[in-house]
Amino acid sequence: MTVVEIPGSKSVTARALFLAAAAEGTTVLRRPLLSDDSEGFAEGLLSLGYRVDRQPGVWTIEGRPSGPGVAEADVFCRDGATTARFLPALAAAGRGTFRFDASEQMRRRPLGPLTDALRELGVDLTHELAEGHHPLTVRADGIKGGTLTLDAGLSSQFLTALLLCGPLTAEGLEITVSDLVSVPYVEMTLAMMRRFGSDARRVGDTFVVPPQPYRATEYLVEPDASTASYALAAAALTGRTVTVPGLGSDSLQGDVQFAEVLRQMARRSS
Repeated sequence: MTVVEIPGSKSVTARALFLAAAAEGTTVLRRPLLSDDSEGFAEGLLSLGYRVDRQPGVWTIEGRPSGPGVAEADVFCRDGATTARFLPALAAAGRGTFRFDASEQMRRRPLGPLTDALRELGVDLTHELAEGHHPLTVRADGIKGGTLTLDAGLSSQFLTALLLCGPLTAEGLEITVSDLVSVPYVEMTLAMMRRFGSDARRVGDTFVVPPQPYRATEYLVEPDASTASYALAAAALTGRTVTVPGLGSDSLQGDVQFAEVLRQMARRSS
């Protein structure tokens, strides 16, 4: 049997960083993914005044439920889509003036559904060059909360950003989606929010997030299921056995179902 160590999930790492920053207390993240995206997210938190200590295999984040620890900041989101979409929502729940920009590639990717929703919730923000795209300035004064309708057909990240900041609002959020893609990523978000103390839930096409503060925790980032699929496929093709520590049937990632596909293929060929 071959044991293969797989790096942490990018999607889980990004959500865990947001939740840790928003939680009351100090969160310890174990085995976060080391990548340009996750480093960019961490650097963005540092720019916003959060305390982030990065040691090999262990990142420690001191949460600030009240929002960023500075009154003004410039954040460069690099190429990270989660950074570019999650951090403006996090900043909007605080107080101050926060400017966000990103790479040319990320500037071309849309922000409109998210920023339209934030505006509907009373957030004062401006797209500096092209409407619905970075660069973006958020003049934050907290988010009251309330109800809204969201088209999440372009990306589930717009819904995820709003869900994550829901517990930071004064009244909570009730979001009805008119379209939704990448449902497993949304389910991942809800599961992780619950791990940090939120009672967020889905009722049909509506997501209900009470204004219930996050609580810091110790969180182990599970291996990336997409990356693991290559090792699993190689084992299936060669007739060997492979084990990926930390990745099982209870994984938050939809891609873990690839193992079930391989199992069914093996059953049919036997």
